Amino acid sequence: MPNGRGSVGDRSRTASPKWRTRSTKLKVAVDTREKNPLIFNPDRVNTVRRTLKVGDYGLANLPHGVVVLERKSLPDAVRAVTTDMRRFRDELKKLSLFCAAAIVIEADFSD
Repeated sequence: MPNGRGSVGDRSRTASPKWRTRSTKLKVAVDTREKNPLIFNPDRVNTVRRTLKVGDYGLANLPHGVVVLERKSLPDAVRAVTTDMRRFRDELKKLSLFCAAAIVIEADFSD
């Protein structure tokens, strides 16, 4: 290209974070209490089962306290913000200690 930049889809000039190279797979820690864990592409992600203090998933090859994900079904999420609000607030306080945290609510659009 005339300006020396790669195209939008060209990753050859994209800087990778220091902890992640093209040959490095992400390592996802999955909480042992997760009943139906998500399935990740094994070519890109290694999973390890362990008891997590907070959340259901975390990035295991990053320093502790960087990324955590809490996964909830729709009924569980509704219960959390109605009848079980005190427990949910405690969960939110714990999640707030991480650099990046998310709550994923799984539901169909029809729900």
